[in-house]
Amino acid sequence: MAIFKEIVTIGVYHIENGTRNFSSWSKLMIDDLGPKIQPHLKDIMEWSVVLAHKNAALSTLKRNCWDYYGCEREAKGNSGKDSDVCPACLEGKLNGIHGGRNGGRACWIVKGTTCGSRIKRMFVPKFIICELCDFKKSVMDEESKNFIVSDDFMKMLIH
Repeated sequence: MAIFKEIVTIGVYHIENGTRNFSSWSKLMIDDLGPKIQPHLKDIMEWSVVLAHKNAALSTLKRNCWDYYGCEREAKGNSGKDSDVCPACLEGKLNGIHGGRNGGRACWIVKGTTCGSRIKRMFVPKFIICELCDFKKSVMDEESKNFIVSDDFMKMLIH
């Protein structure tokens, strides 16, 4: 399976660098991987195109909570410890919600998140902190009628 991921990654790389014509793309793939890859090029191209489109969509996502607060607890942050990564960064079931990455624009519903706001040091329940959160308010404003309420998030996380 690992070799398959590597092959598709090479295919995505060529697509993202502007080679979208099948014959040009195929030539590059054969140059990179050898002639034994030729019978599989059509399938590899299809998967590579799908992943390239997904990558393009992810790169245009909206600002996430860790960007908003600059907490540096995102998966590629400066902490250097996996245990320090914020749970919102890892919550894949919420990926794409409100245009964010993982739970980055729905952090208020993710268990174990710590608020980056000025009230984080008070002994206040999480749901109250999140209701007062400037980031959540900005997401609500940006999303307006498309804002997803917490009950709907709970259904997503349970299923």
